[in-house]
Amino acid sequence: MRAQPSSYAGRRWKKHAVCWSATFASIARSGTADCVEDEMPDAATAMLDYLTLGFRLREGVSQRAFAERFGVDLQSLLGGELDWFLAGGALELEGDRIRISADHQLLTNEILVRLEGSRFRSGAKSASRRFAAR
Repeated sequence: MRAQPSSYAGRRWKKHAVCWSATFASIARSGTADCVEDEMPDAATAMLDYLTLGFRLREGVSQRAFAERFGVDLQSLLGGELDWFLAGGALELEGDRIRISADHQLLTNEILVRLEGSRFRSGAKSASRRFAAR
């Protein structure tokens, strides 16, 4: 049995990934796996998750959709890091969308780590109240 991660309405959870004999017997009797992880991410984590998933797609992240979802301007949130990546060609700004350039897609994780720096965390914390109220 594989892990069964799910997400709905800002909450995410995962059921058992590996079933040992006692766990497997319990699941076989009840017909359901126990929930082993259940969390409601804070605003910074939700924003970073959104960027992580969006930047893995060729279309990138819509700034408008980000602002509607989180109540925060993406360019202001990312600040100088965004400017640095745009100037270096790692990120592209095409209309409303920010995406990782084709030549830099293998560096996606490194880009995300850098974007998540302290400025992102502090900016996301100020947006937490607006996000939580939704």
